[in-house]
Amino acid sequence: MEDALQKSALIISKANENGATLRLIGGLAFRKHCRKLDFCEREYGDIDLVGLSHDAPMIIKTLVDLGYKENTRYTLISGGNRFLFEKFGSKDHVDIFLDKLRMEHEIDLRKRLGLEEFTISVSDLLVCKLIIMNFNEKDYRDIITIVKDLDLGEEDLPSTINMNYIGELCSRNWGLYHDIISSIDDCIEFVKNYQLEEEVANKVLMRFNSIRKVIVEYPKPAKWKFRRYIGERYPWRKQVELERVER
Repeated sequence: MEDALQKSALIISKANENGATLRLIGGLAFRKHCRKLDFCEREYGDIDLVGLSHDAPMIIKTLVDLGYKENTRYTLISGGNRFLFEKFGSKDHVDIFLDKLRMEHEIDLRKRLGLEEFTISVSDLLVCKLIIMNFNEKDYRDIITIVKDLDLGEEDLPSTINMNYIGELCSRNWGLYHDIISSIDDCIEFVKNYQLEEEVANKVLMRFNSIRKVIVEYPKPAKWKFRRYIGERYPWRKQVELERVER
């Protein structure tokens, strides 16, 4: 894990020197924000990053200069929206999304990469986890970690979950709202599976309910209300065709 974080920091630093912005996403990003290591520590896989499409040439140069090779077939399959870099003779893989995290729902990160120095914002980290279908134990642990360890707020501040931002995102898209609310409810139920001190468990549950309340009560436009009326009778999420971001 420490090795992966060091490699991530090196890539991000070198990209910055080349005039490109990269930020860490996925499990390693959650680990970076974890404050209680005894709870959040787990196994981690590949390095997952997000950057900007207009920086693509400099992103490629950065990874090539560091000894990686672009998997051009993967780039082609993704429509140029995602890169995969590999290193010969090594198990190292670097997966890079451009502009948006394209999963079951699209999360546009183009204007939000400057909110944290090393990772995408913790608000976006949380959203990107909550839209995953069929959580595994690592997903629950990551989500509960940052809800437990970090502060709740109403604006974009470092290491702060911006509830208004999440509420506003969900007010644009009923499908996103549907899946995030469902995931929060699953997490609330799952908390009991961890041997947390009663005070800590209660704090986590209170924070989940606070986030949920903001999402539910955030003003919704008529278009959102009409889509809610249609509900699950019409597909509300995309099928993920490429391998999901490392969890």
